[in-house]
Amino acid sequence: MRFKLDLSTTSVNKLLQALKATEDKIATVVSKALQQLGEMGVVNIGRLLTVYGLGDSDVARSVELIKVNDSHFRIRATGKMTDIGVCQAVLLEFGTGIVGERQPHQVAGEFGYKYDINAHGDAGWFYPTTLTDRNPRKYVTKKGDVLAWTKGMPSRPFMYNTSAYLLSEAPYVLRGVIKELLA
Repeated sequence: MRFKLDLSTTSVNKLLQALKATEDKIATVVSKALQQLGEMGVVNIGRLLTVYGLGDSDVARSVELIKVNDSHFRIRATGKMTDIGVCQAVLLEFGTGIVGERQPHQVAGEFGYKYDINAHGDAGWFYPTTLTDRNPRKYVTKKGDVLAWTKGMPSRPFMYNTSAYLLSEAPYVLRGVIKELLA
């Protein structure tokens, strides 16, 4: 993009108007591209959760795109909180126990994420749950509580893989939005 400037008040005013118009176009491109990438991210998260066998989970039902302002969007995937106060989405993303430790998340070390923090190892542990839990190793106690046994679960990096996907798609989305605005 080129701008022409003569040494006159009129020329400077025209340049300032052209720069403001360009700034507005750039803001529009950024906003539209972020909206489109956010929508693509929500779809990709749903696809990955389905691939991981979690398409009908609380986490999958909680995925949403949140517009903070024209240049900031967030994708949120929460699910319910666990008994230990950790968001279920984090446990699905990084994995747990000895199973997760054997198949760790790509950035677990970077974040200081710890697996098998209670050193259950291959013995595993029981956790409180409901009859709708997918774990086939569950039983109802004499008191009527439902418990299930596990050694943990592998990392299912649906957010990490979605961010990598969006980074790879961003240049194409930007080009498409720019072409659309110039047409």
